[in-house]
Amino acid sequence: MRKILALAVLLGAATITVGQQPDGPPPIRYAVGTNVETFPQTSARETLASVVRAIERNKADYLAAYLLDPVFVDARVADRAKLIEPAVDRDLRAVRNAQRQKDVEVRPEEKLPLEPKLFDIAVREEANRRAFKLVTKDVREYLIENPDTLKDLKRFLRDGVFTDAGESASVALKDVKDRQVFLKKIGTRWFIEDRQKDVKN
Repeated sequence: MRKILALAVLLGAATITVGQQPDGPPPIRYAVGTNVETFPQTSARETLASVVRAIERNKADYLAAYLLDPVFVDARVADRAKLIEPAVDRDLRAVRNAQRQKDVEVRPEEKLPLEPKLFDIAVREEANRRAFKLVTKDVREYLIENPDTLKDLKRFLRDGVFTDAGESASVALKDVKDRQVFLKKIGTRWFIEDRQKDVKN
């Protein structure tokens, strides 16, 4: 059998320690609307069920924005944004130059600023937006387009033994010794944890 299943590890990240988030409705992340009724996260079991449901419904953006470890996702977005920021800067400078042509009408909210600091902010925001799309593409490739992922997670949800350790939880199958799903609690919500661990018999 393969190593322990940790969904975020499928994207190739190292372990990240997550800080606490305030209770209450989750804030909007990356312009993806929240849907706690369809994708509840008040327990480890609920979160795993929500992950399965999100995969079934092809909701890669929701998986990335809300169900995977948020600090992990933010770090991945930041890394991608840093890589693409020079290209974004060139793109936006070209757009700004085009906007300055006399015969071009631009709505005020779409006009790129001339002031350097404000322009830099616009570049970073656009780089983050594009970077999140790239991370979402990774999530789609590894968690949605791979049919084995859904099959495996459904079995963990249906047959798995949930072990709750307070702020963390794991799901194991009695007949599979080298694979588990790990989750952690942040505030009042549970998330898939981004760590991998070998299990020795």
